[in-house]
Amino acid sequence: MRVLYKDDNIEITHQPGNNSVAIISFSGIGMGLGGIQIEEFRKSLVGTSNNIYFVKDKTRHWYNSSFDEICCVLNENLSCRGVDHAITLGNSMGGFGAIIFAGQLRGCRSAIAFSAQSAVDPAIVPWEQRYKQYTDTVSHWTGLDATKLLHPGINYTLFFGNNDPFDIRHATRMATAEYPNINVYIFTSGGHDLADYLKRKGVLRPLIEVLVREEYHCLDFATVLRDVEYHALKLAPDYR
Repeated sequence: MRVLYKDDNIEITHQPGNNSVAIISFSGIGMGLGGIQIEEFRKSLVGTSNNIYFVKDKTRHWYNSSFDEICCVLNENLSCRGVDHAITLGNSMGGFGAIIFAGQLRGCRSAIAFSAQSAVDPAIVPWEQRYKQYTDTVSHWTGLDATKLLHPGINYTLFFGNNDPFDIRHATRMATAEYPNINVYIFTSGGHDLADYLKRKGVLRPLIEVLVREEYHCLDFATVLRDVEYHALKLAPDYR
């Protein structure tokens, strides 16, 4: 693992693969780890032959001031390595990142997000008050809204836990966006910690593997998710 770019605001690291596929994982704020940000989904990605990128927004500002810089660093490296197939992945703030960056990155075909916010800008979602310790430190908002940054060339698969009412509001915003190629799933159990819940159930890694391998196919989640209860809030036409 080597550091591609690091400053006071962001850190991007890279684990080389041996093919032209890249998985780009965006970190959350680290709320459950005492504020320590980790390389999100690192254990679930162990053993892959793909290039792996880990992206951290160290300011916890939901990429508000680092959006263009992250795009520039990633696209330059993806191009240098000849990547022609990329997948974004993230949880919470990282899930937001997976959605908003997917349409901006070279060769990206799909985005996978767990418990993602649709936005945190107070002008867009004034009801989102969970992260005020971070959002109150933003001096100028740039209006990033995941519902407005969906791209027709990307397949989006979003997962939310039913036990968090704020996450359900974000899920509803994403499901009602005027964009067809998006799949939104609600899990009966689990809240904002949905990724951890799925990990405890032993299904997180196989779920990610299925999504990475078959992102353009009609996915049958029944086998992977046989021990958890969920329903589709929205399905893309090809998935129905």
